[in-house]
This record gives sequence, structure tokens and C-alpha cells, in this order.
Amino acid sequence: MKKYILLSAIIAIASCTGSKKDNSQDNNSRADSTMCTQLVIDSMELVRKDKLMEISCQLQFMTGNSTAADSINASISQHILEQGRNSNVRESMHMYLKQTYEKYKPEITEMQAQGGEYFADMVFSFEHQGWFLDDNPDSIITYAATSYVYTGGAHGYHSIRYLNFSRSTGHLFTLDQVLDLSRQKDIIQLIVQDLMQQFECNSIQQLEDQGFIGIREMILTDNFYIGKHGITFVFNPYDIACYALGKQSVTLTYEQLKTYLKS
Repeated sequence: MKKYILLSAIIAIASCTGSKKDNSQDNNSRADSTMCTQLVIDSMELVRKDKLMEISCQLQFMTGNSTAADSINASISQHILEQGRNSNVRESMHMYLKQTYEKYKPEITEMQAQGGEYFADMVFSFEHQGWFLDDNPDSIITYAATSYVYTGGAHGYHSIRYLNFSRSTGHLFTLDQVLDLSRQKDIIQLIVQDLMQQFECNSIQQLEDQGFIGIREMILTDNFYIGKHGITFVFNPYDIACYALGKQSVTLTYEQLKTYLKS
């Protein structure tokens, strides 16, 4: 029997000062009481659980009648829930649960029907959490979304995605609007140098020996967030390193990036 759990909480926001930090997720502060002009954070948790699947979404989003809120919410629906540019995140969450269940039900049903000790009790899992960070310049607000997916095999897959918005308009910034990508090879070199320092390596070969992959052909990731002191580039498992090494993050300061930043 399917089971739904619904939780909604309004978080009022009044000014751009004062915050409550929660560093429990990826060392990124959640904007649980972040104060942003004319923007109000809402949240909802939605869960569907039965003998076939466990699907959960716990997302923050914007509420209120403003163009900025609608634009931010539409991007969350599109890039996190893959539901197109729907500014109603609640509706998108319900559609995501419904579509995910219908998509994977035949597969998991067939696997369970094969029987055996392994398949009989297998349950697919899809978990998503999203929140606004509290570590941005005043004009920027960043959204972080984690996901965990398990559809069989030795282990599931964890990932995180970042979206960076203008607080005033809700515009979603792309990397080429922030950095001069005609010089991305120089930026990549800074990232590789940082990784070598993190892992105490003196060469790319030593990084590869530790489990990094594709370093020599690295493409600048569009998974980044704009912080108060610099831009952090985030690589999920398998992006540039084996699964065992996990997520890799490199923060380049604005001083390091000053010749590459767009005004």
C-alpha cells in the first residue's frame, strides 16, 4: 500500500541580515531563516513508500507573488525535478513522484518476480533534498540539491547540483555569464593544481594513481556555486574520479579568478 507524507512550513524572510546556519549537509549552510528582500522561502516534504520503491523529496522553494520567485521556482522544477519550467514546485514534486514510480515499476516488479534471496527483497530508492545556501554575496542566492538513486547493483549513486540566481530577478546564471570561458584551460589548470595540493601530489600521473580519471581531458564543470569569497566547482562521483573518492570540490578565490571574471 502506498504511503504519502506531506509536510509544509513557511519560513518568513524580512531583510538581508541575520541567519541560522546548519552545516550538516556538505558543509553548506542552509538558509533556514535567511533574510532576502521580497523573497520568502517555503518547503515541502513528499514521500511515497511501498514494497517496490521508496521515493522522497524534501525541497525548499520560493513563495509569494514576484517575478523573481516564479523564475527561481521554474528553474528548480526544470533542473532538479525535470518537470519543465513550472513555477509551482509543489505540483512538480507530485508529478516527479508519480512519473518516477510509473517509470520504474515494471523493472523492479520483473526483478522481484525472478525470486531468489537477492531480488525478492530489492527496493529501488530515490531521495532528493534541496535548500538555499547562506554563503553568497548579497546579490546572489544559490540552491543546492542532493540526490541518491539506487536501482540495483553494488551501491546507489549520490550527487549534488547547484543553481545560482540573481536575488532581484531570479535569473539563473550560467558559467559563461560569470567567467570568460575562452580562457577555461587556465581555470582548469588552477583547479588541477588545487586538487594536487589537496591530495599531496606532484603530478597528474600521481592523481591518476589515486583514482582520478580524465584529468588530462577535463572540461570545466557547470556545477558551481558563487560564494562570498570565491567560486566553488563541484565534481560528482565519476566526473573526474572513481566512486570510492567521492565528490570533489575546489574553491578558487576571487583574487585567483580576477582576470577571468565577467563584470
